[in-house]
Amino acid sequence: YDYMQFYGEASIGTPPQSFRLVFDTGSSVAWIPSKSCTSAGCTKHRRFNHTASSSFHSTPRRRVFEVAYATGRIRGVAVQETLRLNKAHLNRLPIGLVTETNGRAFIDYPFDGILGLSPESPALRRLLASKALPFPVFSLYLGDDHCENHALFGDVDMTHVKEEFKFASLLTETNRWAIALREVSVGGVATKGAEGAIAVVDSGTSYIGAAPSFVEELKEKIALEEDCSNWHTRPRISIVLDGATLELDPADYVLIERGRCLLTLMALPAARSPPLLVLGLAVMRKYHTLFDPSHNRIGFAPSGVGSGVPHPLGSAEDLSLIHISEPTRLLSISYAVFCLKKK
Repeated sequence: YDYMQFYGEASIGTPPQSFRLVFDTGSSVAWIPSKSCTSAGCTKHRRFNHTASSSFHSTPRRRVFEVAYATGRIRGVAVQETLRLNKAHLNRLPIGLVTETNGRAFIDYPFDGILGLSPESPALRRLLASKALPFPVFSLYLGDDHCENHALFGDVDMTHVKEEFKFASLLTETNRWAIALREVSVGGVATKGAEGAIAVVDSGTSYIGAAPSFVEELKEKIALEEDCSNWHTRPRISIVLDGATLELDPADYVLIERGRCLLTLMALPAARSPPLLVLGLAVMRKYHTLFDPSHNRIGFAPSGVGSGVPHPLGSAEDLSLIHISEPTRLLSISYAVFCLKKK
């Protein structure tokens, strides 16, 4: 499990200034470092110079925003700017300019900022409302061992799908890509920690996140030896959602780091109601994920070389798929997503 974070190139402002952004389905905000930020978490990255942009618009009273992450906190001002994703131009999009960071993680990460793609994301809503797209959907393929991954707005590339998509119903009363969680079992034995929890699909999280007590229960049932002597015989984890079941084998949830074996599990703050099971990159690398908000559903299909399965959105003859190798086609917005290879 070498790939711990994924990001893509985007440009902001006029003339465009380039940034590496995490495509984060767990967040609604877009933010980049400001040129005025002197924190180490900013100076190690590309910073936006708003004085050089003719499309820059400040907000009334310079509205302040602040976001707390598990790895640190950012603070800045909300502005409006032009965001360019391939051929898509989003004018006067709400964007945060970070003026202060707190946390070493922002120093070490290879990306500059975040593009939120949650259901409440202004960027996503405007992208999916575009009449240039054949369908109001987007898909993430993050399972390529050579880092040839992509995001596709308006369609799904079936050449990377081995089986039919299975669709899970979204919980519409949340602002997340949230799904009812029916059961989590390890080696066919149901867990207690999944009771009453909901699953959240989050491309901005590397691991699988759960309440501390649930993480401990999973560790106990998996019984992984740190010396890696038994990792390949560990049981399968089955995540039963409302409409789809996701199966994780040891190669999907075991991380080998400097000769030690670790589980790709992360403890979340315990005081969450309802409790969450965050399906991060440990899950999304195995499953090509299709986000279909107009039908209140998310589709999951095992990633890999396609096998001629039916297209989930209609007849393939009626679609104009766009791939990374065909950058000049106009329908759909195909976007390379690069991965950070773990050192």
